[in-house]
Amino acid sequence: MGRSLAYCAMFGCLLVCRPGADTSADEPVGSTVKESLRTVRAVDHFGEGNAAAREAVDRLGKLPASQLASVLHAFKDANPIARNYLRNAAEQIFTRERDQISLDELVRFAADTSQDPQARKMVVEWVREESPTRADELIDRFLSDPSGELRRDAVARRVDRAENLLEQEQFDLARDVYQEALGGAVHEDQVKAIVAALGDLDVEVDIAEHLGLLREWQVIGPFDNTDTGGFDVAYPPESKFEPTASYAGKLGEVRWQPIETDDDFGVVDIAKSFENWKGSAVYLTTTFDSSENRRAQLRLGTANAYKIWVNGEFVFGREEYHRGKRLDQYLVPIDLVRGENRFLIKLLQNEQTQDWAQAYTVQVRVTDGAGAAIRPAQ
Repeated sequence: MGRSLAYCAMFGCLLVCRPGADTSADEPVGSTVKESLRTVRAVDHFGEGNAAAREAVDRLGKLPASQLASVLHAFKDANPIARNYLRNAAEQIFTRERDQISLDELVRFAADTSQDPQARKMVVEWVREESPTRADELIDRFLSDPSGELRRDAVARRVDRAENLLEQEQFDLARDVYQEALGGAVHEDQVKAIVAALGDLDVEVDIAEHLGLLREWQVIGPFDNTDTGGFDVAYPPESKFEPTASYAGKLGEVRWQPIETDDDFGVVDIAKSFENWKGSAVYLTTTFDSSENRRAQLRLGTANAYKIWVNGEFVFGREEYHRGKRLDQYLVPIDLVRGENRFLIKLLQNEQTQDWAQAYTVQVRVTDGAGAAIRPAQ
């Protein structure tokens, strides 16, 4: 790859060109680049702006290596459709100008956690094309990255390393590497595989604790959801948490009572703990102590309709029944305040009778943007 002394002035001097390279002929520069990027970023999910965006990508794809920085930085906070357009433009530039682009600068961009994760991952693959060794070294640094997908790559490399150590019967070293990998693992399949391997090495792991799943709740109900009519009915628990209060429920008087789970993945099963009340709604509440004011995610998995409140404020809901459940099915951005935070979940069951429509469960965890558990303050 070429090196250059002429740095790109726009967007903080990310990429450089080989001295003498032609960077001006027939390419948009300066304000025209900015305008083309604005056009691409303005495209929306309904197709508005697509024609103009395609024309802008044609212009951006002809940019010289010195302007690649502008395109890569534009990924940040762009919507998914705009990012696809920007990726097209960036790949055109890289493919045509790769001999003019600094490998070191690509590595620096990929390592910059303030940049868009998809742009960083794309650049990692470019680095791999030029130097697999540099790419592997880069990925090894992603174990605690704010991007879950980049963390996944770092975890996978350590798992491969641990498996090789097992084949060499270096069991102590393999255990250490597996534990290191677990420290960065946020995806269910990787966590399961690592925990199983550690189990074979006589190391027990509390999966729910590792993932930050909430296991202790209070529950009240059932309230009426006949003909799925209860989703928008504000039953008393929605207004204020009164731990000793009793209310009129679907089947009589109801009170708050404890419910907890010992499931490895934090699944709280209403039907197993109480009853699979058909055409019903229940409320679950718990508290979470945060060490600081911060943004977080409440990650929820359920096959039932639900609503979520955090500290009395409604944050998200979905009226959909029995479309399957998985860990981290729904990622809900929330604001935690320093000290105690109260979560309230309204969970609703319909009246379907099919075997596959009997689930009345929920699993919830508190994480950062990458999916790593946020621990409650001690």
